[in-house]
Amino acid sequence: MATNEPRQYKDLTPDDLFRLLADLPEDVQADDLLLKRGCCRWLLRSPAEFYFPDEDGTEAKEYVSIRDISMTGVGLHCKRSIRARTEGELVLPLEDGYYKTVLKVVHCTQTVGGYKVGCHLQLAGEPVMLPTINRALLTQEEFERSFR
Repeated sequence: MATNEPRQYKDLTPDDLFRLLADLPEDVQADDLLLKRGCCRWLLRSPAEFYFPDEDGTEAKEYVSIRDISMTGVGLHCKRSIRARTEGELVLPLEDGYYKTVLKVVHCTQTVGGYKVGCHLQLAGEPVMLPTINRALLTQEEFERSFR
């Protein structure tokens, strides 16, 4: 399962995440019904790895699926329950390599086939203040105009 080998990944910065969101295809749209994070969530289906301290103090590795992502948080689907307030490291594959970021679990809810896990992103670098978008559908062009 998990190893103690050092992981050499790039830190995910706000600029990296903004680039990811801006480059999503137009059929991936924001949903303003999900504004708990203070900004739009983008539907995104992607595999990732979540490393966190297990109950026995060892490092656990969980293969997760990203459900949605925003500049402040990420929704995951995983096979096991993860305690709220657990901090860990998410490793996600992007087109130009693997990136890591620190997460803090906000909630974990059982669902069909596993658990929905909502996490706060703790990005490396300067925090970004983004306006809240109050639209059910947001195209890439509208997103770029809103945040640039």
